[in-house]
Amino acid sequence: MKATDKEKYINAAAYQYFRDVADGDYIMARSAFFMFLMPQFFHLAQQAIEKYMKCILVLRRVDTKPFSHDLVDLLKKLEEFQDIFICESSKKIILEINTVKTKYLETSYCALGQECGFFDRLVWELRRYCADRADLKDEEKVFLSLDLNDKDTITRIVQRSITGGDLLLDGGKLEKILNNSEAPSRKNLTSDNAFFGDIRNTEVKGIPCLTLAENTLLQVFHDEEIYHELSKYIKMPKKNDIISVVKLNNIVASQKLEFKNCGNKNEKALILRHKLLSKVFKVGM
Repeated sequence: MKATDKEKYINAAAYQYFRDVADGDYIMARSAFFMFLMPQFFHLAQQAIEKYMKCILVLRRVDTKPFSHDLVDLLKKLEEFQDIFICESSKKIILEINTVKTKYLETSYCALGQECGFFDRLVWELRRYCADRADLKDEEKVFLSLDLNDKDTITRIVQRSITGGDLLLDGGKLEKILNNSEAPSRKNLTSDNAFFGDIRNTEVKGIPCLTLAENTLLQVFHDEEIYHELSKYIKMPKKNDIISVVKLNNIVASQKLEFKNCGNKNEKALILRHKLLSKVFKVGM
C-alpha cells in the first residue's frame, strides 16, 4: 500500500469509527434531552464528546487507546495543540459532563434546562476539527482558526459574516442528514438548534425551562456496609463520585430564553443563537 493511500485509509477510519458514530450519539443525546430523559442525555453526550475528541487525535496521528473514556485526559491532550481553539465555557462543560456518570446512575444529577444549548455549541466547536485540513477549501479553513473566547469573533458568527458560511464537512453524517429534508432524524438534529441547520428556516421555540434532578441511591443512604455489600455483585464507582452532588450549568446563571417583541422566526433564531453564544462573553445586541 502506498504511503498516501495508507494516510487516506487512516483518515477514513477516523471518520467512520469516531466522527460518524459521534454524530449519531449527538442526535440521540438531543432527542433524549427534549424527551426529559436526562440520564440518557448525559451518557450519550459524554459518548459523543469522547468520539469527536478521538477523531481529532487520530487525524493528528495520536494513539487514543490510553485515554479510555476520560474526557479530562482527552481535553488535556487536545490543549497541547496550539491550533485547536475551544472556549473556556465549553471546556467547563466538558469537565462537568465528565463528572456526571449516568450509564448506571452512579452519580446524582441536576439539569436546569439549558444543557442542550451548551452541548450544541460544544459539538460545533469540536466537530470543525474532525476533518483533514488538506481536504478543506481555503475559505473553510477560516473556521479552524476561530478563537471563541474573542467577543468580536462571536459577533461575526452570530451575524453570519464569516466568509464561506458555516463549515460543512465533506461526507459527514450530519451534513447528509441536513441535506435530506426527508431524513427521519433531521428534525431531532435541527429542532431548537442554533448551530446546525439553516437557522433562517428553522422555527426556534426556545429551550425548555425545567429542573430535573435525581439522587443516586447510595447518596441518599450513605452507608459503608451497603457500599461493600453491593461491591460483591456490582462494579461500584468511586465513593467520592457517589457522594458528590453534580449540578451542571453552575458556571452561568440559568435564564429562560424568551422572545419578546420578536418578528419572524428568522429573528427568533438569531436571538437564540446570540443568547447561547453571549452567556459567557456578554456580546451586546
